[in-house]
Amino acid sequence: MPFVEAYARSERGFWRCGKHWPASGARFEVTAEELVRIVAEPNLVVTALGESGEALDEARRKILETERAYRQAIEDAKRLALPPAEAKGEPKGRSK
Repeated sequence: MPFVEAYARSERGFWRCGKHWPASGARFEVTAEELVRIVAEPNLVVTALGESGEALDEARRKILETERAYRQAIEDAKRLALPPAEAKGEPKGRSK
């Protein structure tokens, strides 16, 4: 099982994946799914990962998939966005 060492950015610590991450740091064994969430969490600073192998490789693969899906969602949202009313020549503040 992989492990992760991380500390919370907040002085009060931070809860993620059912574990309390203090500002002083902590080390926990985690599942591949938890590892993905912890590494992606902006309120935590990951300082070490351990146990290479299938679980860690799977977590890395899921992180990459999530990043690709996020970038694709951003591009789709930009492509599907409607122009503002002013761009259509409609007056501001009043709808037809």
